[in-house]
Amino acid sequence: MPSNRFDEVRDYDFADRALALRQRAGLTQGELAALIGVGVRSIQAWEAAVSYPGADRLQQLIEVHLERGGFAVGREMDEASALWEAARTHAPRRIFPFDGRRFDSLRSTATVTASTAVPSTGALSAPRGDWHDVPDSGHFFGRAEELETLSRWLLEDRCRLVAVLGAGGIGKTLLAARLAHEVTPQFAVVHWRSLRNAPPVEEWLAGAIAALSAQQALPPDGYAARLDLLLQLLQAQRGLLVLDNMETILEPGAPEPRYRDGYVGYGEVLRHVAESVHQSCLLLTGRETPPELVPLARERGPVRTLRLGGLGREAARALLRDRGLVGDAATWEALIAHYRGNPLALNVVGETINAVFAGEIAAFLAQEAAVFGGIRQLLDEQVVRLSALEQAILTWLAVEREPVGFATLVTDLGPGVARGEAVEAVEALLRRSLLEWGAGGTFTLQPVVLEYATARLVAAVAQEIVAGEPALLIGRALLKATAKEYVRRSQERLIVEPLLEHLRAHLRGGEGVEARLLALLGSWRGKSAAEQGYGPGNVVNLLRLLRGDLRGLDLSRLAIWHAYLQGVDAQDASLAGAQLAQAVLAQAFAYPTAVALSADGAFVAAGTPTGEVRLWRVADRTLLLTVQGHTGAVYGVALSGDGRLLASGSFDGTVRLWETGSGRLLATLQGHSGAVYGVAFSGGRAAAGQRRRGRDGAAVGGTQRRLSATAA
Repeated sequence: MPSNRFDEVRDYDFADRALALRQRAGLTQGELAALIGVGVRSIQAWEAAVSYPGADRLQQLIEVHLERGGFAVGREMDEASALWEAARTHAPRRIFPFDGRRFDSLRSTATVTASTAVPSTGALSAPRGDWHDVPDSGHFFGRAEELETLSRWLLEDRCRLVAVLGAGGIGKTLLAARLAHEVTPQFAVVHWRSLRNAPPVEEWLAGAIAALSAQQALPPDGYAARLDLLLQLLQAQRGLLVLDNMETILEPGAPEPRYRDGYVGYGEVLRHVAESVHQSCLLLTGRETPPELVPLARERGPVRTLRLGGLGREAARALLRDRGLVGDAATWEALIAHYRGNPLALNVVGETINAVFAGEIAAFLAQEAAVFGGIRQLLDEQVVRLSALEQAILTWLAVEREPVGFATLVTDLGPGVARGEAVEAVEALLRRSLLEWGAGGTFTLQPVVLEYATARLVAAVAQEIVAGEPALLIGRALLKATAKEYVRRSQERLIVEPLLEHLRAHLRGGEGVEARLLALLGSWRGKSAAEQGYGPGNVVNLLRLLRGDLRGLDLSRLAIWHAYLQGVDAQDASLAGAQLAQAVLAQAFAYPTAVALSADGAFVAAGTPTGEVRLWRVADRTLLLTVQGHTGAVYGVALSGDGRLLASGSFDGTVRLWETGSGRLLATLQGHSGAVYGVAFSGGRAAAGQRRRGRDGAAVGGTQRRLSATAA
């Protein structure tokens, strides 16, 4: 009998596949249950990995998704087979192997339900390509004229550079995704990348080269060499490159379009792609016009720009058809014109009208709500009505800043959130158009919502710190130290640095901010890791960016999670008894369970749960020593005053004394009845020349006395 516990280890392969298929098919749990003749609880149990369907129900499930467009075009057989085998592995009753011939027969007779919406295509496919960041283009309304124009530019006019520009939320990315899907058969390779987190141009060039060469060409060193190779590959075959969200690499608020520092290379790519002779196309989307497009774009030339406006009346009404809105033709016209046909704004306001005004458009319009510039107010009204879990998902996705899988999202939310609850919350956010599907079953926020959620998070955390009630600071990681480099920098630039600006404005400058942050560390010191949460790690990252270093700070007895410490000066800082988790130091190794700094700040030592001990020179972050001397986790390390001796205490009940210069084991102290949780050198003894006394215990007499008190 299946278990109902959510905290046990489970295989969620079938659950994840079933959830992704239902979402692609545009079905609620209740609708799917009715189609295959089961209760809603059965669907919930399947998607939570609590139980699995039998062969008959599994066959019905596949038939429904085949009819409703749940399977990715061109990969129907693969996805159906994977779903079947995932259920077959765990179902309590015997299920026969997947029958490919029967599925082929079903596929040949299946009919797709007619709808004004274009059927969901799921993950886009191409003869060869990389669709890393592309969203699902299933819920696509209108834009027939724009699609026809863009298709002609790419296929008939053979344009080399095409830009789709428009306001946030207007549907640029969705239009580009639909276009890419439709023209895919005419290209040998498609490479899609979002610039949401502003990756360096060298990194993007490397990815494009790998995609165009089918992973055969090794990207050369240097920007110029990579650009030359890219142009050669574009000449050799017909490829489609897509750069989504170009505005993220442009300087915000600049009077004239210009690139942010370090991103001028993208402009060079656009210029060379536009001016060189080749058979490929670079398609880009953005809110602002890149500088190169102004002089290059011509009505009949190889460079074209499409300005995307709002949806027309019929497409906008089709978009809102399921919202339950009521009103006469004039009222509908007023609503659509009020928001300039912006799909995101219409989706958001449609939900508000349905929930707050019982679907009456006229009642909503009578409130004289702001025009599109007031979308923040509408989002505020929307978010206030969300559950605490739904709001938590928004803030976590604002921190992640790129599409993440459901498993990552559940991990972010923590062990207190059941998987089934998370599924329901995600589905609610999708219905409200605050969340969208990414490639490969990932989730992300639309750009406008991402900006809103980020600003809201920053303002809320700043208010908490000023008031001395840091709930969000404890419950959310504002920066993920182990994230990709450009994602971490994006988190610093868009979350941590704006937060510091807020705090400076309310706490009388940098000194006031530092004093408040240090007071928070003092209030957490010695509490359980669960009580401290992400708080100390967030504060350490704030202090690092505020001060430029961590010198002389007391970080002892703190749970420091997601602290980025690579290249950070920390002389005279105390990490005694600190617990570092998912932190980034100069070298990669198992997470530290004990850390110590020498008295002069010249050396830092760390122990790990694998029994390993490491030593670094702080000045240049050089790894000096790695020893594997214990059979259990190392819970205590200490350095002598001059850094020539290193002591380590372990769960295996021993204390070991090392010579740091050679890594030689000098002594092993035994006799403890349990684990050793702390070691220290007696303050009055110099390490130099004390090796012999170290062997007989005199040099670590203080250590032995403390160990007797801290051994388990």
